[in-house]
Amino acid sequence: MGFFRAIIQGIKSLMLYPLRSMLTMLGIIFGVCSVIAMLAIGEGQKQKAEEEIKKLGAINIIITSQKPIAQEVQGQRTGFVAKYGVKYDDAARIADLRDAGVIRVLPEKIRREDVAFDQFVKKDRAIYGTTPYFLEFSQAEVVMGRFLSEEDEMTKNNVCVISTTLASELFAYQNPLTNEIKVGKYYYRVVGLVRTPADLLRDFKEQKQRVLDEAVLREAAARLEEGLAEQNKIIDQRRKKLKTGTAKERMVGEVIEREHLIENSDISKLNKLPPIVFQERLESQDTPESKWFSDQSGKEFFVTPENWVYAYEGNKAELAGHLGHGRVMRMAMEADMGNQESNLGKANEFYGDVYVPFHTLRQDYGDREFKRQSGGISAKEVQIDRLRVQFDEMNHVIPGAKMLERTMRYGHQDVEDFVIRVPLDELATARKINLIFTVVLATIASISLLVGGIGIMNIMLATVTERTSEIGVRRALGAKKLHIIRQFLVETSVLSVAGGMLGILVGLSAPLLAQWILVEYYQYELAILFTNWSVALAFGISVCIGIIFGIYPAFRAANLDPIEALRHS
Repeated sequence: MGFFRAIIQGIKSLMLYPLRSMLTMLGIIFGVCSVIAMLAIGEGQKQKAEEEIKKLGAINIIITSQKPIAQEVQGQRTGFVAKYGVKYDDAARIADLRDAGVIRVLPEKIRREDVAFDQFVKKDRAIYGTTPYFLEFSQAEVVMGRFLSEEDEMTKNNVCVISTTLASELFAYQNPLTNEIKVGKYYYRVVGLVRTPADLLRDFKEQKQRVLDEAVLREAAARLEEGLAEQNKIIDQRRKKLKTGTAKERMVGEVIEREHLIENSDISKLNKLPPIVFQERLESQDTPESKWFSDQSGKEFFVTPENWVYAYEGNKAELAGHLGHGRVMRMAMEADMGNQESNLGKANEFYGDVYVPFHTLRQDYGDREFKRQSGGISAKEVQIDRLRVQFDEMNHVIPGAKMLERTMRYGHQDVEDFVIRVPLDELATARKINLIFTVVLATIASISLLVGGIGIMNIMLATVTERTSEIGVRRALGAKKLHIIRQFLVETSVLSVAGGMLGILVGLSAPLLAQWILVEYYQYELAILFTNWSVALAFGISVCIGIIFGIYPAFRAANLDPIEALRHS
């Protein structure tokens, strides 16, 4: 019972000076907040990095062709063919390393070509020559049709599998299966669709953007309705003025009133006539209900609010066409549409892959790739752009990597024309780096907790001085040193516990706020991962610091001479 009374008494003592108590807790609040926030960001980035590396496969090793430095200089000469990289013999030798745990290899050829279907063309897309084992080496999944088969590989069929992103761009409202797409100058029949991690990321971003767009459209629709209502009032006022305006304005008003009598047969007759191309804008002749233009010959035309086009000659207007039916065109409008289409292609150029049987791509493109440069043509000869090696279990990956390097050097002598990448080794390294990073962040954040503890000790020392007479009275009435120590330790504990709990709330909210700001204004997805141990660690440290830094003031208060304390004014 005495302990709970001490807690209540401690809270009452602190509430006598609420502002001072709150300022004292700020150090603990910011300290706990910093520890939780930094550990959450550190754990989130750690998990994000591990997921990226795991996508490559923990039991896979990737060997990539790389042009040697010596050939970089020679390759500048016209007519020189740079030969380097992984060879077919390398793949055969590595596939025979069954004792080392190798279960299969995946050779890949990579080209970049324009992909087209009907009138849709997508520039500079990645074309992969691969085998039916590709799905076992990646996180791709077939969502429609099938993937490449052994028969496609053996008979070199002109078939392909495309990603869902590319399918949505080329086949907006059609079934892509059995259709042919043009890749460079070759045609391939689509037999399946796959969804890759890149497609999932694209779908996620598109979904978020779609939600934002729908909200913007709803607001725009509401504003448009208000604007249209206001515009209708203005139009009615303008058309009343046309009847009493100039001769040209009265003529425009008369043709607008007769537009409801125009029939489809009139439009069909006009579309058979030679096209009209607006060349120049005549803004000085505009009226409230008409926009004026001239063609190449200088003949004048005006357009009404319903986009009907009239030829003007001799103070008379004759119906000439409609902007939406093809006969009438604006040169500036067509140029703008062309630029818009090209920008759309650039926005999507990094998405969409085509997967072709390895031997089919080799048959169509060969091993040599030519590139036109200023002053001539350069060429390179690479048999395999990338070779993936899969092992039976993770324990064989690291020893197998050393054996793969020896095998590759056997066929390449001293030429450094390949790079071996071990995702499992990278994952272990990333975990070590992230552990160091997390420890450093926690250490830096803990410094603020120490500052908060120093603040508590400073305030409690001042409190001891203020309450010296009270301590003397309690000692004179029979209170022991333990009672005085407990009283001051309870007060420091209340400060640290309250500060720790508020710090937890701020620490959980601050990273989420930072994540929202980065996504909303900078389109950056900050990875955050809250863990129970980080919250418990921060709170535990705050309580311990409060108690540790309260011990000295408590002992100082308990060791005061009761007579001297009573004498203190």
